[in-house]
Amino acid sequence: MTIWKTVTDAVQKKKAELERKAAERATDIALERAKAAAIGAALSAKKSIEQALFGDEEPSSSKPASSRKPTKRSPPPASFRPRPPPEPPRRKPEDDRVAAIARAEAQLDKDVDADLAALKQKLSKK
Repeated sequence: MTIWKTVTDAVQKKKAELERKAAERATDIALERAKAAAIGAALSAKKSIEQALFGDEEPSSSKPASSRKPTKRSPPPASFRPRPPPEPPRRKPEDDRVAAIARAEAQLDKDVDADLAALKQKLSKK
């Protein structure tokens, strides 16, 4: 029983650590996006004020000069990636033979029924 308890404790610790790392990453991403939005809003306000005061004499760049290099995005986890559609099951040659035999039997039954109906009709006329 102690082995089971140690394994479950280790799994719970790992889960808590992964949850903590995910929360830290989410807050970092949220802070980066908020920072970019604040810089964009400040530049937009600056541009509007300059246009109001000085007119539209010189075009200013709307992008901030960033000293940080863009970070490469990590690929999404495997659970979020689209999966290819499953392949249809392959038909076995035995299935083809069974299907051919079933079709032949059905055709034979139709022929026998047609012949029987023709004979009944012939007898009913006499």
